[in-house]
Amino acid sequence: MAERRSAIPLFHSKARECIASGIDPIEERRRAAKQSERQIGVPTFGTAACDVHADIAPGFRNRKHAAQWIRTLETYAFPRIGGTPVDQLTARDFAEVLKPIWLSKPQTASRLRQRMNRVMNWCAAHGHVSASPLPAVDDLLPRQPGKAQRVVHYPAVPWRKCPAVVAQLFENAPLRVGKQALLFLILTAARSGKVRGLTWSEIDWSQSLWIVPAERMKARQPHRAPLSSHAMASSRIWRQCRTEPDWFSSHARAVSSAT
Repeated sequence: MAERRSAIPLFHSKARECIASGIDPIEERRRAAKQSERQIGVPTFGTAACDVHADIAPGFRNRKHAAQWIRTLETYAFPRIGGTPVDQLTARDFAEVLKPIWLSKPQTASRLRQRMNRVMNWCAAHGHVSASPLPAVDDLLPRQPGKAQRVVHYPAVPWRKCPAVVAQLFENAPLRVGKQALLFLILTAARSGKVRGLTWSEIDWSQSLWIVPAERMKARQPHRAPLSSHAMASSRIWRQCRTEPDWFSSHARAVSSAT
């Protein structure tokens, strides 16, 4: 009872201030109460990001990619806005997060922007904010260089010189497993990881096909690659020399365990 009596003068003082400013004190009190109720359930950006990560992590292909998603936010976003309630964040706040790496690390900055936008869209879906402010960020930052401008290619052999280079690389026989793998990679234009994981069962000897199973493909769809006569000849020679069910990966595992 005594606390209520002591609060009355304070209420009257605030009411007089509202009236002097042309504001209805009853409406102002209701607005403040609604805002207080809303803020009680509003998460910080860091909490919201962790909740989003927990929701989407099962959909990643592996733990490494799942860890990379949240690590980007932990590295660049959390130090600046991790402790801020999401309903208090503006486009300028996100622009300040992106600005240090926007031009120096454009690919990382683009991924960071996408992930922050994912978090804020999640917050909008849960009623914590009306909409994500990230679409307005581009108006606060300089234009990034185009992909063609920032791509740096590795040195490569001009295709017209490939026969001479291949002849020089593989002139000494017999070829060790590393050179066999490189030769097969050149003949098939395959990624090194696909070649290292190749097993004899993936090769259709009668149809001259290399069928990579879905579980080894990023798109989770089997890939059929026709093999040239040189690729088939190389495969047959190497198969006669090895008894393991896989071509290269058993050797790779042995090297890995030795190191």
